[in-house]
Amino acid sequence: MTNTIQGNDAVLSLYKNDWVVFLCATDIGLQIDIDVLQTRGPGDGHWGKNTYQKINYSISLSGALKMNNTSDTNFSGFDTLENIKGFVHLPFRISYIDDADNVKSVQGQAMITGLNFGATAGSVVKNDVNFLGDGDLMYFDGYFPCESTISTITIDGQTDEDGIVNVTFTYTGSPYQVKYQIDGAGMWFIALVGPTIAIPGLPLGDHSIEMIPICLNGYDGTGLTQAFEVTRAETCTITTTSITINDTSTTATVLFSSAPGTFKYRIDSGSWFTVPGTSVIIPISSLDAGDHTIEVVPICSNGISGTGTTLDFTISSRPSTTTVSYSMANDPYPDNYFQVFVNGILRLNVAATQSGSIVVNVGDNVKAAIHSGAPPASRALTLSVMNEGTDEIMYNHSAPSPATFSFFWVATADTFQITATISA
Repeated sequence: MTNTIQGNDAVLSLYKNDWVVFLCATDIGLQIDIDVLQTRGPGDGHWGKNTYQKINYSISLSGALKMNNTSDTNFSGFDTLENIKGFVHLPFRISYIDDADNVKSVQGQAMITGLNFGATAGSVVKNDVNFLGDGDLMYFDGYFPCESTISTITIDGQTDEDGIVNVTFTYTGSPYQVKYQIDGAGMWFIALVGPTIAIPGLPLGDHSIEMIPICLNGYDGTGLTQAFEVTRAETCTITTTSITINDTSTTATVLFSSAPGTFKYRIDSGSWFTVPGTSVIIPISSLDAGDHTIEVVPICSNGISGTGTTLDFTISSRPSTTTVSYSMANDPYPDNYFQVFVNGILRLNVAATQSGSIVVNVGDNVKAAIHSGAPPASRALTLSVMNEGTDEIMYNHSAPSPATFSFFWVATADTFQITATISA
């Protein structure tokens, strides 16, 4: 801006449902002050050193006091009186126009800290107002920090099965981005201008979206709010078709209408367990004899639960003991052994290749351990434990020699197979 500015070309506007000019402002003063912090320390000598600490600004107005006109298009001293009584923070804008019609503006929010109606005989009543800045003071070219407006918002997809709400919009100006908020609460999301915005997972019912354009200078433009209704939320159509208990009451096999991403189950209304959808066999060998209930619910890849089912079943009896089989394969090197502990007591100590079994009580704590303590390091140790009732590999671990590792579990009515290998 190279041309001079006349005093009557500094225009103050205040916000009252829209930006409106302050009526009859004959004097407008904008003062900006800096608070400094002294930073002089040892070694700085006699010279002072300071740094910026904070910036403050204030506005003072002076002018003839007039009533609002009937069209209510100007802001008067009486509007200011209403706002100071309500402790209102007023958005303000001062625009400076030079002789060539170039415009620069400052904009912010201010508190009204003083209001005076001065009446002198023979003169018009004068209105003086003082404002104290609150927050950031914006500085930009033109009358608006972001001359962009969201014109329309169109909502599609709120009746589709996938539950994804698609938002398209039109705008004026050249916004860089848009920000939007759902239902007037929560965080604001940033999106690029142009692509459709997809919003998944909204529940059934009434909603709203507010969108505000953002210009390249980082300032907000004029936004728009659009109401809409979600009539068909995101769903999961997979169902649990059957639950079958095997003859020995050690497993429950589940079938679904199609493969879910995961499913959850609970027994006797206890805690829910979530497992991959590929695992359709649920171990139940640890359950006591008596009546039980199992409930299984599929979960689709979108995280929504499908339709589950519940099965009541009875376990007539449970064996009090079970068998733990083992197979040990050992190379001829010394210091190699395989052990089984039951309730902390050594029941089996094998140093050579052999196989066999032991009988333990249901509920016993069983530990399988393998050890190799001599060279060469090229030898490999492998320990595997399988539940033969469910075909579940409970433990499978390998390591180079020398090494020692073990696995603990609680014996159920199933039979178990331990395989230990120490090989060159």
